[in-house]
Amino acid sequence: MGNWRVLGTTHARHTADHDAIVVQGPYDNFRKIKFTVRDAPLNIRKMIVIFDGGGVQNIEVRYEIPKNGGSREIDLSGGTKSIRRIDFLV
Repeated sequence: MGNWRVLGTTHARHTADHDAIVVQGPYDNFRKIKFTVRDAPLNIRKMIVIFDGGGVQNIEVRYEIPKNGGSREIDLSGGTKSIRRIDFLV
């Protein structure tokens, strides 16, 4: 297993229905992503991954992540991709 890199962080507001991480380059090439939650549990319905060049992958997550927990590894379709932004819908 390779090393994981932090692409960005955000502070989820429980009053909002979505949040996003904008990846500050270099965008590199990724095959998988995963995320962690701190301080409070979070229920995520869907993620939208926007790639450099305009491609989009919609990922149905429907996952309750406990406080200080993490997601499963999520495969990105089509091999390695450069990520620009990840939107989270809660």
